[in-house]
Amino acid sequence: QTRTRAAASAMATARRIAHAAACLLIARVGAAEAPADAPATGRASPAEATASEVHLRGVFPNYDDPITAEPNLPHPSASRGEPCAQVKAIVGAKLTGWGQIARGRYEPPEGCPSGSWHQIVFELSGAVAGVQFDRFGAVWFRGVEILRTTTPEPSPKGIVWKVVKDLTEYASLFEEPGDVAIAIPSVITSTYTGVLNINITLSFFAAKDGSSTPEITTKPPQVLPLRNMSKVASPFANLTVP
Repeated sequence: QTRTRAAASAMATARRIAHAAACLLIARVGAAEAPADAPATGRASPAEATASEVHLRGVFPNYDDPITAEPNLPHPSASRGEPCAQVKAIVGAKLTGWGQIARGRYEPPEGCPSGSWHQIVFELSGAVAGVQFDRFGAVWFRGVEILRTTTPEPSPKGIVWKVVKDLTEYASLFEEPGDVAIAIPSVITSTYTGVLNINITLSFFAAKDGSSTPEITTKPPQVLPLRNMSKVASPFANLTVP
């Protein structure tokens, strides 16, 4: 019993120490990320940028664009790997604010009707340069969340990356026009200078010979949001569980 009580006491002490350390880390990060007197926007001076670059080079001596070991997303053979249509839903969005939401408009593609779709592919392409944390974000279409993601931390000279996702199971959503919204909470200060530049494209693949679609053999199930998150001012702040 004595050993058991001693072990329990040691574990409790370790938890208290870990909790205190986590609170201290959060406090430091929060204070560094958004100081009370920091301007809403800004750019680093040449001296600051040089100092940041030298520091980052010491930690990460070589920079590359993010890569993945996964193979490219396969496309139906009947489509010959070429989309019958592409819709640019968001082009050139610059995300710089904590509560900022970038919006775009989707219209069903002409010349590529929904009955011929073999596959729908979502692609987010991004670019960021300077100093910035990795940020979490999400994309909504007609109120339905279709992507939850995080961004890579940039190099001083800049990186590019992309996220590709198969949205064929959401096909019913894309039969009608609607709003596309993206939010990646971030801040821009004299220290954190990395502006997130985002594009969103939807590609539709169909059989070249016009044959029926094997991936969508019946009418796709209707997809409905619990709440239309595309319309609220702050989507992440309005995500609640009863």
